Amino acid sequence: MVRFYLKHVERKPDPEPVKVNAKRAIVVGLTLWATALLILLLAPKSLPFEEPLGFATCVVGIVLGFWGLWHVRRR
Repeated sequence: MVRFYLKHVERKPDPEPVKVNAKRAIVVGLTLWATALLILLLAPKSLPFEEPLGFATCVVGIVLGFWGLWHVRRR
């Protein structure tokens, strides 16, 4: 049976955080959003959803990616 609360003495210790290269992960995401935007610009009629929504989603992804890069560099 699953319990949602464990007493402090029953808890296992928290695992150590995993070392990740956040800058690389953000750059990969930026590349994917930029590729999606490029596909939308080159073949807008071949995709099943409305064009403005797709463009807006890609642009927001790219803007948030640059914000993430700025935030990671500031840390």
